[in-house]
Amino acid sequence: MESLKSGFIVLLESFEFSSDVEERIRLLRAAVGKLENIFYGTEKEDVYRDVLRRLKLRLKELRAQMGSFNLDFEEWRVMMDTLDEMRDEVERIAVKEGVLELQ
Repeated sequence: MESLKSGFIVLLESFEFSSDVEERIRLLRAAVGKLENIFYGTEKEDVYRDVLRRLKLRLKELRAQMGSFNLDFEEWRVMMDTLDEMRDEVERIAVKEGVLELQ
């Protein structure tokens, strides 16, 4: 369990240092997957199944949207803001469930 938690933390830290939209999508999707693995087989799995599934679907949509055009600065900024909001949601879940501690 600790290795899953530490892997989750590393992914979120890497997310913070990236300015590449595609890499941020990949990192956030991996963090959501780690959170699913942490919750697997527990009552939390049922509680967060739909929320995490919706996040993954939204990330898939963003990746598809990104592939359809070259991002100008405004589109890049909107994507980054959207990804930051999604990361905040993942962090809220992780803090609430004790996976991540506030610093």
